[in-house]
Amino acid sequence: MKKVILLVAAAFVYTGSFAQKVEYEEAQTRIIEPLQDVYVRPMVADIKMIKTERQEYKFQHAFLPYKKLADMTASDLENARALATYEAARKEGADVIIGATFYLKQHEENGKISEFGVDVTVNGYPAQYVNWHKVGDEPKDKEWVTNLINGQIARNRANSEQKSEAVKGH
Repeated sequence: MKKVILLVAAAFVYTGSFAQKVEYEEAQTRIIEPLQDVYVRPMVADIKMIKTERQEYKFQHAFLPYKKLADMTASDLENARALATYEAARKEGADVIIGATFYLKQHEENGKISEFGVDVTVNGYPAQYVNWHKVGDEPKDKEWVTNLINGQIARNRANSEQKSEAVKGH
């Protein structure tokens, strides 16, 4: 019995000596953990429309060219819309496309409908973020921040009243 235990222990030591050595590296930015009594003011920006007329961006190349339409999920189509919006904004030098609407259809190439991929058309207003500043640095901030906070308080109150009504109903 002692020989078996000794052989098993020797086998573990022997196999452990051949285990692959792995190097580990990590990079990290600063982690800020504010104290509970510290308030960090968020940054806000205004949006400036680049063009005041609705623009249409047609992308005739296939998004998701490796997937059949029948195999695409809602998440895949959402990714295609996001990528098309990014490309539309990049084309205009914009940060965002305001009021974006989408039209997706099967990819068409040389007049023939393909089994793979989708073509996306994006409609919207290209815009850029301007006038970055900390909340409260500009006089107009007080009004919209107050409205934002009051709206959140009203929504919270309405939600809690709905929940209490639902509890009473059971």
